[in-house]
Amino acid sequence: SSGAGGVPKPPGSIPTPQPRGAPGPVVAGRYPAATPRQAFPAGHPAAMGYGAAVPAASRPAPGGVANPFAHLSPRDLEPPPLPRQPLLSDNTRWLLSWLGVWLVVGLVIVGLVYVAKTAWDSARQGQATAAASSRFRTAQDAYDRGDYATARDEWLRAAEDANTPAEHREIVRRNAAIASVQLGAQYEKVGRRQDAERVYHQATAIYTYCGEAYTCLGRLASERGDYDSALSYYDQAIKVWNERLNVGGVPQEERQAMMSNREGALASKAMVLYNYGVRLMNQQRYSEADQKFAEVQMIAPSSQAAQLAQREQQHLPRGGGDLFPRYILPGL
Repeated sequence: SSGAGGVPKPPGSIPTPQPRGAPGPVVAGRYPAATPRQAFPAGHPAAMGYGAAVPAASRPAPGGVANPFAHLSPRDLEPPPLPRQPLLSDNTRWLLSWLGVWLVVGLVIVGLVYVAKTAWDSARQGQATAAASSRFRTAQDAYDRGDYATARDEWLRAAEDANTPAEHREIVRRNAAIASVQLGAQYEKVGRRQDAERVYHQATAIYTYCGEAYTCLGRLASERGDYDSALSYYDQAIKVWNERLNVGGVPQEERQAMMSNREGALASKAMVLYNYGVRLMNQQRYSEADQKFAEVQMIAPSSQAAQLAQREQQHLPRGGGDLFPRYILPGL
């Protein structure tokens, strides 16, 4: 046998296998002649430039068959994108739109109600303030003309009125207590000492920080010889004024008045102690008298009572079974 091209093969040689499907020699007339490449329609990937240039590796070998997919790119083989679904359905969008409308309507209604209520409260507050102001003027006019009982009662009504602002109630209660103190002073002038003491106690009940009423009660107790009660009242007055002086926001003029009243209460207490010591000395209770005189000089060293107490101490006997060691005070 002979091989390709008529060359004889040696005996016993194995014929060269041909690849399956590989084309054999092209014989004239067996395949149709090549035709010119036709133009692609508009929109075809080849017409848009995709696959227009065929790589050399994709070209058919001489005498081979052209690759029909050589003009395609990877993008041409991708599946078409899925249609984009809306985030919300039509029914949901309709519901949300109506909810928005009702929300706006609700906000408008709430705003109108708030404006109306504010206007109503403001009108009521204005009426209440006008009524309270009228009562305040009535009380002040009564106080100025010396009608302290009427002034006290009007201020008490104002303090108990629910329409009176909270920041004004303490003021009117204090004014009512001061009116009671003035009424007690009127009673004292005409000899009605029991009535005076009664309204002084009323003043402390109306306003617990009424140091003026405690001072008046201490003076009445001292005048009737009840020195223990007098000292208790004066101590209460001093305590009240100290507490009020420690509160912030007190006007300077009022602070000065309270400091002056506190110093007056200390001087009055010192005089009560001196009189108490004189009584004890007359009862020959010298050790107790010495203690009272020493306390006078301790609480009010520059007062007249302190000078009198120091002189009485010098006349106390230096011996006796009832005499205890004397106090040694600085500066004496």
